[in-house]
Amino acid sequence: MQRRNPRIIDEEECWLCPTCSRWVPRRGYYTRKRSWNGIGTQCRKCHGEGNVRTRDKDKHRETRRVSMEKARARDPEKFRGRDRDASRIRAWSPQCEARYQLNLAVRRGQILKPSRCTRCGVERKLHAHHSDYSRPLAVEWICTRCHGAEHRSA
Repeated sequence: MQRRNPRIIDEEECWLCPTCSRWVPRRGYYTRKRSWNGIGTQCRKCHGEGNVRTRDKDKHRETRRVSMEKARARDPEKFRGRDRDASRIRAWSPQCEARYQLNLAVRRGQILKPSRCTRCGVERKLHAHHSDYSRPLAVEWICTRCHGAEHRSA
């Protein structure tokens, strides 16, 4: 970062914030011991706005999803093995039984898996959403995003 020099404005030492381009007095910055002038790089207002921006849960979820897709594409065998090991130690619950019965029916051809999400109509990887696990073959085929939204809203 370029070294900034202060200006005296209204008998107060002010520093230029590179984010908002305003001259802010020293008390308008957080202290930072490592910097040569003892203040942070941004004024308190810009720093706070940046923190609020990074707290966006949906944006974080999307960023995490993209990074996991890249990681799975780089080393698919690693994730395949991890998923296989996790499924071996999973307890056999009604949800697992419903998934097992549905997967058997799909493999046998009793149930046809559509290519598009029933909610948003986008052609993506689909999940079978069970609204009632006692009826394992009664499912709604939805994409991963709609499926996640369904479980977050419930």
